[in-house]
Amino acid sequence: MSSPRLPPRLQPLDELEGVLRSHAPATPLYHSRYRPRVLVEGASGKAMPLQFIKKKKVLAFAGIVDPEYFVYLLKKLGADIVHSIHFPDHYRYTPKDVMMMREHRERVDLFVTTEKDYVKLQKIPLDDLPLFILTIEQKITEKAFYQSVFSSLSS
Repeated sequence: MSSPRLPPRLQPLDELEGVLRSHAPATPLYHSRYRPRVLVEGASGKAMPLQFIKKKKVLAFAGIVDPEYFVYLLKKLGADIVHSIHFPDHYRYTPKDVMMMREHRERVDLFVTTEKDYVKLQKIPLDDLPLFILTIEQKITEKAFYQSVFSSLSS
């Protein structure tokens, strides 16, 4: 199986960095990476290892700035993305949205969303959906970032 490709918008940002550096050459730029941590079963709160998603048929949904990257991370973990739904950032879910997702229930093993989206689904009955939350951590790759933060805190 080949590794999933990054969506076109997520390719290296050399051009953008060049523009930023031309306007603020002395301002440091830092890079971050998102790393999946664990899958959490929505109904029970039970943590599952990331391998749990491998080869599972998944409906991925998210109301975040870049839902394509979320789908990319799931594919990278080995999920078989049967369908994905991209809601606008900060989307307020309704029972109608959940009904629309339920239409795919027979075709998928799991419904997977982000922590941010799961919080917004708390008041909607999800009893029959095998809903999982992919928890993610963000890591800044340059150590100089942390040194800068710590030195400004101690000033």
